[in-house]
Amino acid sequence: MAFERLEGALTRLAQRDGESGQTLVEYGLIIGLIAVTAIFGIGLMAGGVDSLWGWIGDEVTTAVDGVLS
Repeated sequence: MAFERLEGALTRLAQRDGESGQTLVEYGLIIGLIAVTAIFGIGLMAGGVDSLWGWIGDEVTTAVDGVLS
């Protein structure tokens, strides 16, 4: 009787560990998908941000030249 209870407890514990591993894999896949999406989005925005900073630099240079002249 006690052996059957112990066997049942071990079976439930083993099933719980399997589910924990599955959850961990699912979280890993979600984090990976978010990372790939973020890298792709940053890559798409890189050119626009670069040109924006170039424009800001040109405007600041023009303003400083106007003040110093």
